[in-house]
Amino acid sequence: MADGGQTGTSVDSSADIDLSYVTLAEAQTYFNNILNTDNWDDATEGDKIKALVMATKAIDRLNFLGKKTVSTQSFQFPRYNDTSVPQDIKDAVCEEALVLVGGADITMEKEAARMTGQGFGSVRTAFDVELVTLHLSAGLVSAVAFNIIKPYLRLPSNIDIIKI
Repeated sequence: MADGGQTGTSVDSSADIDLSYVTLAEAQTYFNNILNTDNWDDATEGDKIKALVMATKAIDRLNFLGKKTVSTQSFQFPRYNDTSVPQDIKDAVCEEALVLVGGADITMEKEAARMTGQGFGSVRTAFDVELVTLHLSAGLVSAVAFNIIKPYLRLPSNIDIIKI
């Protein structure tokens, strides 16, 4: 993924490197070394690849520090003068993919995070529309993934001014 390219459109194991920061083989190595990966282990190869692609897209939407190594590269990484994607970014993709392959959905997670009360008799539910955790507001379902990449992100209060 050193060139940051995105050439393929089909989702199969030979094309997964063109659609994600992490290959299926890299993801499997990552998951072989951590606990609680039943959702990943039980998923089909196709679903695993789809989850990696979706995770990469979600992470790539974030506002990262610095700029792309090559301005025309499709993905946000590598950055600066790097020639490869940092392992933290790959790990974050794996963590996001893990929750996605388990059926997590960003919209439903945001709704659940806003719930402040619930009833049963006479059915009542209360929501706080302002209450959403930082990782969900950034567009990631996995708090673990967000915490891994947080050092790479611009603060929301930072503004870059470019003189033209």
